[in-house]
Amino acid sequence: YQVTVVADPVIDTQPIASQELCQNVTPTILEVTTSGGVGTDYLYQWYATNTNSNTGGTPISGATNAT
Repeated sequence: YQVTVVADPVIDTQPIASQELCQNVTPTILEVTTSGGVGTDYLYQWYATNTNSNTGGTPISGATNAT
């Protein structure tokens, strides 16, 4: 058997932490940039939460792209 150890994927660019919007203003697009791991196909899931936290939250239906 051969064992190949591969580095974990890393998040190179985090989306902005928060934004406050007025009515009729176009929001800044949230985007994450990832590298490393095996291959270049990454799976994403965006979440919504009312608290400033990187845990918990509710998955946003259909929000499974890097942006």
